[in-house]
Amino acid sequence: MANTAVNRRVTFGVRGRRRIVRDHLGGLLVYVLSLALTDFALVLLHRLDSHPARLLEVGVLVLASLCATAARYVGMSTLLFGGARRARHERKSIRSLSTQGN
Repeated sequence: MANTAVNRRVTFGVRGRRRIVRDHLGGLLVYVLSLALTDFALVLLHRLDSHPARLLEVGVLVLASLCATAARYVGMSTLLFGGARRARHERKSIRSLSTQGN
């Protein structure tokens, strides 16, 4: 929950309580999907090699974690906070247009 709250405020600039439950549930869903991706990578590795070398296992985990992090960011930026980012961008555009005339 703290991760989603920080991402809402710092990364995506969303403030206030509007849609907070939806955002946290979406953050939980994205987290679970990322965890499933990492778990799937380990399961696949162990199906291919029942006793993989530790270095290979760590490499698969690092690669899966990088993919999961990218998937989490894309999921949050498009599905959860995409509308908020567009609205903030539109407000900035309108503000800059209104100050150009002065």
